[in-house]
Amino acid sequence: MKKQILNIVATISFLFIVSAVSAYAQSPELKANVPFDFQVNGKVMKAGEYTISDPVSPRGMVIIRGGEKVSAAAAMTYNADSEKVADQTKLVFRRYGNQYFLAQMITKGTTQNRELPVTKAERELIHTRHLAGNKTEPQTVTVALAQ
Repeated sequence: MKKQILNIVATISFLFIVSAVSAYAQSPELKANVPFDFQVNGKVMKAGEYTISDPVSPRGMVIIRGGEKVSAAAAMTYNADSEKVADQTKLVFRRYGNQYFLAQMITKGTTQNRELPVTKAERELIHTRHLAGNKTEPQTVTVALAQ
């Protein structure tokens, strides 16, 4: 009896793992050449070639992999509706001086953008700049994506 239960649990676990890997493999991926160091969810990513998974759920996880030194970061995103249809697929970064933070993924042909929440590091930078009297808004920098 115990052996049958263990076999059933092992089979269910195996099927769960196979389905998760298969779902991950089917999610579309985008490629970008980011010419500057940037941060995603508190992790510093070096300038270079990156592969970005395109989240498929309404509150999707974005996984960014690559760079010269193999690195990866993951971040939760949320839907942010736009008033007009995007004409290009791209990444949007917020730039404060020489520091860049991934802020948004925009997909061509849709009005649904994917936004990343402001991280603790970015909030601290904003607070420091505000205290220093520099109340200017961050610049927006975009990088094109290819499938």
